[in-house]
Amino acid sequence: MAEENGTAGGVARLRGLLSRTEWVYASSLLVPLAVYNVTLKVVRVATQFVVPGPLGFLDQIRSDILFNLGYAALWITLFAVVRNGIPRRVLLVFFHLSAMLMVALTTSIHVFFEKTGSMLGFSFLLDSLSLGDVRKIITSETALLHWIVIPVALVYGAFGPAIITRLVTHGCHLPTRSAGEPEMNPLVTGLGALRLLSLSPLPSATGAGNAFSRDALANMVVGALATPQIKTKLAADSLPTDTRLVRTLQSNQRNVVIVVLESTRARSRRPTKAT
Repeated sequence: MAEENGTAGGVARLRGLLSRTEWVYASSLLVPLAVYNVTLKVVRVATQFVVPGPLGFLDQIRSDILFNLGYAALWITLFAVVRNGIPRRVLLVFFHLSAMLMVALTTSIHVFFEKTGSMLGFSFLLDSLSLGDVRKIITSETALLHWIVIPVALVYGAFGPAIITRLVTHGCHLPTRSAGEPEMNPLVTGLGALRLLSLSPLPSATGAGNAFSRDALANMVVGALATPQIKTKLAADSLPTDTRLVRTLQSNQRNVVIVVLESTRARSRRPTKAT
């Protein structure tokens, strides 16, 4: 009974961080965003060559769940700290922009994985924004459904929370100010958010590839921080321009055909028998 009362009290204090309007407003954006991101990861896991068992499945979506919970806890903390005035209005703008950017990035990463079987890295993302040829390739590989999802998500991200809040509370639909003080110290939820976000990049416990098992955005950040930016310039006289094949007495003369598949995922390759 005491444990139940303690749990109920903790939930009540957590709810006291924000007003009802603020909770409805924040949840109407954070919950669909988390569901969307985790759903994309579930699709990627389910379309592998070997679909993992229950524990492996949970391990491969663990990072996505932790990252999205941490992301939500971080914004709840910011709403509890920044409560009034111009800073609150600026916070609302960044709240919407970050969610819309998150949808655009996770969708792009998912489409990239569908086409190549690899996770999109930060360096390749930057190259695709600057190189016209790469951008044309990405555009040609994007289906109509992908072009529909992102605009719909952007429109909902901009106007959806205000509409939902208006329908649910029948009152103020933009939480530009918060009355009173929070019943829980926002530092608690802030530390919880950092804890969840820091746990999301941890390696897989069941042997799955780390890049795949991590949350898409967490993997992009880890890849950008872990990849050394090393640029090597070869001198002209060091290039192997005089390399050639030399026939020996032991050489077997055979007809060899070399087929190079560029930007093709493994499942698209079909073995053929030599004739």
